[in-house]
Amino acid sequence: MARYWLARHGESLNQLGFWTKGDPDSPLSEHGREQAAALNARLRDLPIERALCSMLPRAIQTAELALQGLDIPLTRDAGLNERRDKEREQLVKDAGSEEAAQQLLNTWDFVPPNGESILQAVTRVLQTLARLETGENTLVVGHGRVFGGLLKLARGEKPEGAWATFVQNCELHELEVAPGMWQGMLDRLPG
Repeated sequence: MARYWLARHGESLNQLGFWTKGDPDSPLSEHGREQAAALNARLRDLPIERALCSMLPRAIQTAELALQGLDIPLTRDAGLNERRDKEREQLVKDAGSEEAAQQLLNTWDFVPPNGESILQAVTRVLQTLARLETGENTLVVGHGRVFGGLLKLARGEKPEGAWATFVQNCELHELEVAPGMWQGMLDRLPG
């Protein structure tokens, strides 16, 4: 049985409001770089054989800093990217406030304009993990809402209602992954 560690990227400039909300190219803040360096120390004693990360700069920067000095190969894959919600400003306008927009975005099946729901994004990530499954102990550096949904499913919860699992920046979540588990989770999703 393989072990997987999920780590959300470090704090990004987007999270601090210094970058356009919803912009996928937001880099890490200085604090985010420090968080990724601290993650490096926590990874040193783990039996990680490979690492995967999304193609977004904040995940790549986090993975590279977290793996610095470790002999662990890193694979980047767009299938691990955060969900798309590029038209956030229009969503906030339509919803009436940032808080109302966040409530919608935190609902499993809400699809933002020209974007994807948490369920759609988690489905994409599960397809990617199933495709990249090797049986090796793996670090996956990715994104909060997607990992929150993935962790909820891994606990056997149904993909409905509010997304309730918040994943902190550079927080590690460990999962034991039996062969075919990602595909099995995918097969149990609705639709």
